[in-house]
Amino acid sequence: RVQANNLFHPRAFFRLEASGVRTSLAAVLPLIVGQITGYPAIGLFIGLSGLYLSVSDKQGATFSTLLLGLFLNAAAIFAGTLTGNYVWLSVILLFVLAFAAGMMSVFGEVAGQIGFVITLIFAVALGQAGGVDAASERFFAFLAGGAFSLALTLTLWRFDRKTSSAIDETDAQKEIERQA
Repeated sequence: RVQANNLFHPRAFFRLEASGVRTSLAAVLPLIVGQITGYPAIGLFIGLSGLYLSVSDKQGATFSTLLLGLFLNAAAIFAGTLTGNYVWLSVILLFVLAFAAGMMSVFGEVAGQIGFVITLIFAVALGQAGGVDAASERFFAFLAGGAFSLALTLTLWRFDRKTSSAIDETDAQKEIERQA
């Protein structure tokens, strides 16, 4: 992560910019492709999935936690789509899920964020109830969007490791010059 004293370092600024580009690509590119190809709803669900996974990339996130988040997000859209057909079941399950997701913060910021996101996805899906076909379509769209976002995130992490070591070397060189 970027420290305040490195904020104006060109590589640190580029790292922040790269994170914004990653989130934008994960969310907007599928929307554009969906509109162009005549499948705007699929593009929307893929884009939302990419956005939701992207915001789960907090300090301490690992490939495993984001992969788990990807599958939980897809499961939440599937379950919410089916459950939305039953009012009282929807209310009860949303309460239970919100409580459990809130408790996930005990396991850290990443788990708490994933819990928040799956609750949000489930709640939104309740308002767009459908059958098994619609739920399955959204499930696979969420898998695709999450996989795209995860690929972008892994690329960003690789870039971040290289940038971090370059910033550390620059800071070390400045410290040596200051002491000399």
